[in-house]
Amino acid sequence: MSNLKDLTNKKFGYLTVIKRAPDHIQSNGRHRTKWVCKCQCGNKTIVGTDQLVGNRTRSCGCYHIKRATEANIKHNMAETRIYRIWHNVKTRCFNKNSPRYKDYGARGIRICNEWLDFKTFYRDMSESYNKHCKKYGEKNTTLDRKNNNKNYCKENCKWSTFKEQANNKRDTHYITFNGETLSIAQMARKYSIPSGTLYRRINDGWKVEKAMTKPLKHRKSSCTI
Repeated sequence: MSNLKDLTNKKFGYLTVIKRAPDHIQSNGRHRTKWVCKCQCGNKTIVGTDQLVGNRTRSCGCYHIKRATEANIKHNMAETRIYRIWHNVKTRCFNKNSPRYKDYGARGIRICNEWLDFKTFYRDMSESYNKHCKKYGEKNTTLDRKNNNKNYCKENCKWSTFKEQANNKRDTHYITFNGETLSIAQMARKYSIPSGTLYRRINDGWKVEKAMTKPLKHRKSSCTI
C-alpha cells in the first residue's frame, strides 16, 4: 500500500479525483483501491485506480449518454430545414467553390468555432427558430446577422423573414427620422413617399429632415378639354 500513487486532484477525462474512497474487497481477499471523483456535469462517482489510469472510465456515465444523444440528433436532423440552414452557412463561409463564397468567406465572414458543431448551433438557436416558424412559417424563416460585417455567432444572429433579411443587406442605406431608424425603403413606405424620390434625395446629399418633409411636386396635366 505504501507504493500507492495518490491521484487526488488529478483529472481523467470528465472526472477530477477528490479523495480516496474505502477499498473494495474482492471475494479472494484482494483490495481494490477506489477514488471519489467529481464529474464535469456535477455528479460524484466512485472509480477504481485501474479504470482511471487505463482511461476506461472518463465520466460518471454522462459522456456516453451525451455522445449517443449527439449522434441521434445529427442523424435525425439531417433532413430538416434548420440543419440545411446551418450546413449552407458553413459552405458559404469555407467552401471556395460555393457561388456565395465571394460575399462571405472571401470577405472574412466566418462561423464561430462553437457553431462548427451542429449540436451547439441547435442548442443556441432551435427555441427561437421554432417560435419564428410558428409565427411566420418555416419557409419564411431565415438566419440573419444583425451586423453584416461580423461573423455568424449567437450574439450576432437572429431569425428573420425574407423581407426583413432583404432590408438588412450590407448595402442597405439606413436613415433616422423622428427618432426611428429604418431602411430608406421602409421609411418611404411608412411615410407614403415614393422610394425612388427618397433614394434620390438622400443620394443627392439632402439632409434626412429635408428629404422626408419636402413636399412632393405634382406634374400639371397637359390635357385640355
